[in-house]
Amino acid sequence: KGSLVWHNIRSAAFSEGMQFREFVMTLPRELGCDILQWSYVMDEKIYCDLDEGSFCNNGYSDGSNIDIDEVASAKFIAKAGMQLFATRDIKKGEELLCNFSSFSDGDWRLFGL
Repeated sequence: KGSLVWHNIRSAAFSEGMQFREFVMTLPRELGCDILQWSYVMDEKIYCDLDEGSFCNNGYSDGSNIDIDEVASAKFIAKAGMQLFATRDIKKGEELLCNFSSFSDGDWRLFGL
């Protein structure tokens, strides 16, 4: 519990919808579909996890074992962006579950998408 599990240093960030659209369109179709599923809007930007963060599944609010923790975050990497911490002890081999609504606060319509 309390351990840093993931941070978004290796996430792509787009401030314009057209930039994101062009990025996705340059990818092979299968990867483009994955990128769309791994992307979210936060702080008026589109983010796409390009690392192990894409493997985190939605545990909703009651089943999550990792989540944002502002207090713990202050002790780790400065200016690392979003960080997810273990909310309880996680067993080896256990699926990582986060609450997607914790970090997707934006509206895709802001980007014309």
